[in-house]
Amino acid sequence: MKPTLPDGYPDYDPARPTECQQEAERHLARLDRDAPFTVRTFPIFSMVVAKGFGRVSYESWYLESGHLFWITDEHARAIGRTLRPGMRYFGLVMTTLKGRGFHLMTQSLRPGVQIDEVLVKHTSGDEVTCDEADGLARLITALGCRTFHLWAGEYDPGALERLCDTLHELDNTSLQEVDICDTSLPEPEDRLPLPALEPLLRRNRG
Repeated sequence: MKPTLPDGYPDYDPARPTECQQEAERHLARLDRDAPFTVRTFPIFSMVVAKGFGRVSYESWYLESGHLFWITDEHARAIGRTLRPGMRYFGLVMTTLKGRGFHLMTQSLRPGVQIDEVLVKHTSGDEVTCDEADGLARLITALGCRTFHLWAGEYDPGALERLCDTLHELDNTSLQEVDICDTSLPEPEDRLPLPALEPLLRRNRG
């Protein structure tokens, strides 16, 4: 059975919530909006962010049909559009991207969105590509991110160099801590150093 892709990614409308959003709203009313919160499917992600939850992780590979799927360009734009001022943490758990997802996410951000901490985690064996690394550098710069985590089981040759080069080219002034993890390795060997980024991080820490 083929995955059923959603018919678009509409923003949450409090006047016309979907059936799954109505069910989730009853649970959200009892939760602390400052506590970490993990969601699946885009309608719930959109609603949780719109309701002011500040520390949200989005397991983006789950479709409403129950299938697993990658992030399409339309989905990437919708994720960027959904992020709101006031969020302090955003975790994106994903399989892989189709197209230039992080570039499109960055272009779709609303004005004034600043998020202190961002985590991007690959759950599949798909590698972080050079183009993805470039898009990630642009996204975390646009978000004014201070702490960035990137966890994946494989990195294309040159991908982490591209991440560093783009952050330098953009003259990123916010980033202070970077946590790059190779999830195929045991601890503590799974932590990958980025010596080329250290001068920028030290400068930003003041």
